[in-house]
Amino acid sequence: MGNVEVRDGVGLVPVGDTLIAFWKAPPTLDRWRFQLNRMEMLAASRPDGIVCVALITEWATPPDAKVRQAMQADYRRMGTKVRRLVVIPLGDSIWLSIVRPIVRGVLMLGGHAQRHRVVATIQEGLEAVRAVAGPTTPSSHELREALSGLSAVLGVALSVAA
Repeated sequence: MGNVEVRDGVGLVPVGDTLIAFWKAPPTLDRWRFQLNRMEMLAASRPDGIVCVALITEWATPPDAKVRQAMQADYRRMGTKVRRLVVIPLGDSIWLSIVRPIVRGVLMLGGHAQRHRVVATIQEGLEAVRAVAGPTTPSSHELREALSGLSAVLGVALSVAA
């Protein structure tokens, strides 16, 4: 597992070619740029692209128009450097129904609609990562360990059992 970094309610950890982002706080431009910077750093060393897994708590309200526009532009610019984005809204089905169209809107306008997945469970998220696994993609076990460590650092209870 890579080094866990936390800034203002967002925790990040790189594992192989995968960046796990855990959003405990609402998205702001500063928080988004923190994640984007780490995505770009990881992608620079991965010619086959990276996988991003974003866990979004119910406390992390949807991004405002300014943040959504920045995300669209950044995903468009990164192109195939992000070979899969997996978003896992942590909460009930209402939260999932709020997050799903926002993510689709951001990524559709950024040209990434076919490379993203919004899933209902951590298990589905891990399966979506494994579906595009490359030689340096972590195993489901390694991803679970990273998720567990990241949630502990952020102080968020998270069940990552198989």
